[in-house]
Amino acid sequence: SAGGGIAFEFREQAEVVSVRPTQGHALGGDWIDLIGSGFGNGPEKACRFGLNAPVPAIWYSASHVSCRSPPRHPGNVTLEFASDGRAFTASGASFSYVEAM
Repeated sequence: SAGGGIAFEFREQAEVVSVRPTQGHALGGDWIDLIGSGFGNGPEKACRFGLNAPVPAIWYSASHVSCRSPPRHPGNVTLEFASDGRAFTASGASFSYVEAM
């Protein structure tokens, strides 16, 4: 039989289009807005800054979430979102850590 009885839920592919601001302090603690589409309001919403452990995200809409940057040494990272804490976007949105002044 077609489909074999497997339940399939279509979800729009989440995508991060831009981040604001695009840089933050190496000490972390900055609130960063992720703008995009398809952001799910799941129970384990998270942002991931580069290879750092994911941090909790606040969901405002399917096109806007926010999260606090964790501490990290200065440099550029990608910033991605997951509604389930696991399946992160692969948008390649860039975020820069800068030395605290």
